[in-house]
Amino acid sequence: MKKLISGISALLTAAMLIAPMSAFADTEIKPDTIPPEGGLTVKYDVDPSYTVTIPAGVDITTGDKTASITLNEGALLAEGAKIEVVLDKGAYTTTGNAFTAKTASGNSSASYQINGGDVKVGDVVASLDKDTLSADLTFSRTTTITPTYAGTHSEVLTFKVSVKTS
Repeated sequence: MKKLISGISALLTAAMLIAPMSAFADTEIKPDTIPPEGGLTVKYDVDPSYTVTIPAGVDITTGDKTASITLNEGALLAEGAKIEVVLDKGAYTTTGNAFTAKTASGNSSASYQINGGDVKVGDVVASLDKDTLSADLTFSRTTTITPTYAGTHSEVLTFKVSVKTS
């Protein structure tokens, strides 16, 4: 019985010695390398993900109104990246800081300003990142242009949103 167990042990040992060994990495480990080690790179890509919210509108009939442009909490940006929001144009205002709202017919105009006249077409109105999630714009009526007719005066403002890296 001892001879049988001894013979089986010898066969198993011989089989293990001649069986090929494999590693599942592209790193070769060679004999006589001190210390013998291998490496494996783990990669985890995270795509940028964010939502910028620009209010649908403000009503300055009864006085100044503030609207906030916001970046969602939990936004994922590349390190050092910022979201820039630029006031691109108005439906009736293409340059400068004297904004004009008109009636649907276009026969009556009223003027307004943003942030006390400090904001003009082409300005960056919000620079947002993980630490700065909102920027306020205050809209005010002015007397530069006096309406000629009663009614709702409005203007659609267009903004461009882009990612800037430093």
